[in-house]
Amino acid sequence: MKKDFASLRARTRPAAQQLRLRRGMMAAGAGFASNTALCVAWFLGYLSWNAEFLLLYLCLSTVIYLLPSWLIHTRRNLRFADPSLSIFQLGVHVVLVTFLMINAPGMRHWLIIHFLIIMLFALFRYRPRQIVALALLLFSCYVLSVVLHFIQNGLYPLHWEQETMTALVFVLALIGLSLLGVEIVNLRLTLKTRNADLAKAMEKIEALVITDELTGLYNRRYLDQLLDAQKQLADRGGCYQFSIAFVDLDYFKQVNDTYGHAAGDLILQQVAQVIRLSVRDVDYVARYGGEEFVVVLAQAGEKEAQEVAERVRQDIEQVVIALEGVTEPVKVTASIGIACYQVPESVESVSARADKALYVAKNQGRNSIVLATDQLFDPAVPGGATGLDDPYDPTLLD
Repeated sequence: MKKDFASLRARTRPAAQQLRLRRGMMAAGAGFASNTALCVAWFLGYLSWNAEFLLLYLCLSTVIYLLPSWLIHTRRNLRFADPSLSIFQLGVHVVLVTFLMINAPGMRHWLIIHFLIIMLFALFRYRPRQIVALALLLFSCYVLSVVLHFIQNGLYPLHWEQETMTALVFVLALIGLSLLGVEIVNLRLTLKTRNADLAKAMEKIEALVITDELTGLYNRRYLDQLLDAQKQLADRGGCYQFSIAFVDLDYFKQVNDTYGHAAGDLILQQVAQVIRLSVRDVDYVARYGGEEFVVVLAQAGEKEAQEVAERVRQDIEQVVIALEGVTEPVKVTASIGIACYQVPESVESVSARADKALYVAKNQGRNSIVLATDQLFDPAVPGGATGLDDPYDPTLLD
């Protein structure tokens, strides 16, 4: 489904439409050049049509030549499986040029040039087999015009030596263009493959820039960008809210001291996966540093943030980690501090309130959730914590 949606976006983007329109106008220009040559041939006596028939042909062919460009300009081409309308445009030119070869035999040798122009257009669009098939079709149309001319007029009007040389040159030109087309297609495919490899490499580089190497979560640098983006959404007004939750593993320093840093890294990886699965699809999880994580809760007020945080806390509490060489499984818990963004405070302010709430959760016995409220930080309120400027006790964050 995602691939189909991406393909649809690629087909309908303005740049693709502009390219199709430019190619359509180029094809129409080739048709107009053919009509100009037709008028010159009629004026010089190479064409036996009467003026009314010539005018009718010019009007109809002009409409047909401009039809693809009009469809692209009005975006009606997007209704077709091939929005570039390449097959239609090539088919129209082949049919009209063949018609002229049959009905204006004096121009047949000139019209071969138009066939070669059609081949040139096809080189940049089709695969080798399709190019060879088109070359055979064009030569068949040329032979058809000669045969019909012979049937209608007999042997005498034909200049067989000239027709033979023309056919030979035409065949050689078609073979040369077909070989050139194969080479161009191979170059296109090689370039396409290299571009795809380059795009994958760029995606990996971008992922490395924004991802924490150990846990696979977003890193602190990208977290700052996420918070700035959420603040901009909330500051626009309306009912958009977001909250942040600081998640810190309890007694993690003791885990490192007891089982080693390799075991600590394994625990961090598993906890990171648990947090990622516990939050909603619209939320973001980042590693803040050490054993501390930050969850950006998009479109979440106090109630929604507490519900998600409680689910995260419970899921972490249920994690059982088996370490090599350790008989008893290791279990960890987490303390969580939550702050809901209040317009127009800064990102630093809401982060500080969430961090302070985390400190209070640690002070209250760990493995708990504390929501940053005005009462929580008001010394005048019974049970309220000290102000934001009070020093932290570092041992609480172990």
